[in-house]
Amino acid sequence: MTAPTINNQKSKIKNASGFTLLEVSVAGALLFVLMVVAVQMLGWVASERRAAVRRQWAVQEAANVMERLTAQPFERLSADQAAAIELSAATRQVLPDAQLEVNVVDEPEQPIAKRLVVAVEWRPRPDQPVARVAITSWMYRHEGTEP
Repeated sequence: MTAPTINNQKSKIKNASGFTLLEVSVAGALLFVLMVVAVQMLGWVASERRAAVRRQWAVQEAANVMERLTAQPFERLSADQAAAIELSAATRQVLPDAQLEVNVVDEPEQPIAKRLVVAVEWRPRPDQPVARVAITSWMYRHEGTEP
């Protein structure tokens, strides 16, 4: 057997290639594209989260107003009383341009029932359409009470 020569070992080192400049450039470009997509996705997720929080505030406000209305006696519940209800201060901070719409409608077919509609509308952003949350409920006169 012959011992390997120094020239043979040097030629193996020269032939062992690393990454070429082209491979490094392609890998860098792919990494850049992935980072851009990730940043855009994070921005979209943050935007959707803010929209969900606003919607949650609107739903909670509508539910609170509905609860206040249904806590009233049937006879005292009127459209004038409902029109006087305003958004809470906390909701006005979260949804600065929000509008509250409260309707109490006497059902003509059923004099013992009133339909209650509570709606909160707000504009998520200037370039988006108005968002709306509405809750509808019916109140009935209790048995034994006079009309």
